[in-house]
Amino acid sequence: MLKNRFERSPVRFHGFSLLELIAVLTIIGVLAVVIIPRLGEESSDSQRQACRQRLAELHSAIQNYYYDRSFFPQTMTELYPRYHADPRPVCPVFNEAYVLDVATGRIQGHDHP
Repeated sequence: MLKNRFERSPVRFHGFSLLELIAVLTIIGVLAVVIIPRLGEESSDSQRQACRQRLAELHSAIQNYYYDRSFFPQTMTELYPRYHADPRPVCPVFNEAYVLDVATGRIQGHDHP
């Protein structure tokens, strides 16, 4: 039997249409816009938390030094290795060495919001 030229034989298409690909790429783009800024916030929050933890460790080491010797250390390196494991501890937020106030035995200038 002869087929009409407008009749098509059943053909199976494999793959996705252009409209489906555009929809998926749009959804991925919207998710990326929402998620990527939050990842940056979480890493800065974790750096601030790590700084607070290091400050607590350093203050504990300074107090132990004071209890043993009845005076505060003159430099941070005096805490190494008996009182603190790192001879020159660095703030993870600013990547700067901590500065010791000799008079008070406290670390200066690390009040992260």
